[in-house]
Amino acid sequence: PRYAHDPATPPDCLSWHNNIDTPCPALLTFWNITPAEFLSWNPSTGPQCTLHELQSYCLMTHAQWVADGGEEYLSSILRSITGGPTTTATTTKTSSRTTTTTSTPAASPTEWEHLGCYVEDPALPLMDRKMEEGGLVTVKRCQDVCWKEGFGFAGVQEGDECWCGTYVGGLWAGDQGSCDVPCAGDAGVVCGGRGLLSVYRPVGDLGVLGAGSGTGGAGTASGTGTGTGTGTRLVTSTADSGARRYGVLFF
Repeated sequence: PRYAHDPATPPDCLSWHNNIDTPCPALLTFWNITPAEFLSWNPSTGPQCTLHELQSYCLMTHAQWVADGGEEYLSSILRSITGGPTTTATTTKTSSRTTTTTSTPAASPTEWEHLGCYVEDPALPLMDRKMEEGGLVTVKRCQDVCWKEGFGFAGVQEGDECWCGTYVGGLWAGDQGSCDVPCAGDAGVVCGGRGLLSVYRPVGDLGVLGAGSGTGGAGTASGTGTGTGTGTRLVTSTADSGARRYGVLFF
């Protein structure tokens, strides 16, 4: 938060509104927050929802975000409204009990945008999953791994850790130059810092993994599915209220 905030605000608050002159009803409507939720996160506002200038207010807690299905929502957005190279998945059923599936993921984007150096909180991970790369970590390898696993964000930390996520929830480091630890696989590139993640996301068109299915009895049956689309940002300035509610984690 940029300004002072209520000390009773839940410690797992993920996103903040830095208020200047926004009236409370407009704020709640825009972010699709109920008065009861807002009061529970910002007790000092009282039943009348009184906002003060130059004070920060909590817009979403991690507990509520998870309960609302925010992670699933952003994951579905990533897979449904972003697109790029067409991919195909094929399922072959050789008997009533044996099914094998193969897929060809879209090629990893050649250009990724660096979102910044983020503070890692052990109690509230910035990203979903730590990946086992099977080799020395570099920024490019981490990006490729995350892309192949269907994640829209990649992060490197402490020189030898690769993290992937469908969202980014956290705060920028006060000193963006603190992400200065060389990558274990390429000393000429930095891979985050001590307790700090360098986070990236793809630029331009994004590929979507297709889906496929096959049906049939004894013998062989196969089917294919494809996924295409036009690349776009996860959350835009014209996002609907649901996207605003779940998208407050990343600006």
